[in-house]
Amino acid sequence: DGRGVRCMFIESKHPAGEGWMHWTDGGASGGRPMHHAAAPSCEVTNWRFLAEHYAGAATSARVNALAEKLGVSSDSLRALRIGWSGEFWTFPMCAAADRIVGIMRRWPDGEKKTMKGGHLGVGLPRDFASWNGDAVWVAEGASDCAALLTLGLHAIWRASCSSSIVILVKLLAGRRVVICADQDTPGLRGARIWRRAG
Repeated sequence: DGRGVRCMFIESKHPAGEGWMHWTDGGASGGRPMHHAAAPSCEVTNWRFLAEHYAGAATSARVNALAEKLGVSSDSLRALRIGWSGEFWTFPMCAAADRIVGIMRRWPDGEKKTMKGGHLGVGLPRDFASWNGDAVWVAEGASDCAALLTLGLHAIWRASCSSSIVILVKLLAGRRVVICADQDTPGLRGARIWRRAG
């Protein structure tokens, strides 16, 4: 009826299914006033909640179709906690083994953009914390990482050829690392920068 907005991003004292109610008129229920136009620009703070919500909407049929299109296994996409928004695919990005700080979006046409309000990080498979000894392969992007996982390798991804170097150095300290750069000038330059940093 126009008196309230159910928001998936900003918490309030009024849970409403998979989200929280905010009353646009200040509401008798005492919710924080919130205008419709504010919702798209609000900063997302509960990235884990949002990533899990999208993951729950990624049906087996959809994931299997994307896996076939990309030439990877559906298990590899599930390991990367793929999600579906109804419009684009989602992949969470982490700043540490168990801290999601942003989400990378991938549209069906292949376009990729980070979700507003988050931070760049690295994509980690669900079982990353249990890896021991083996080399870790670092790919540019989630689909390249899924290809490496499909081959049975321990792989993670970063959003671009030059992103998340500080996170990677800390996360992979003491491990053998294989940098999988795109075969272009920016990719190779980013690999060299990280090699010097590490």
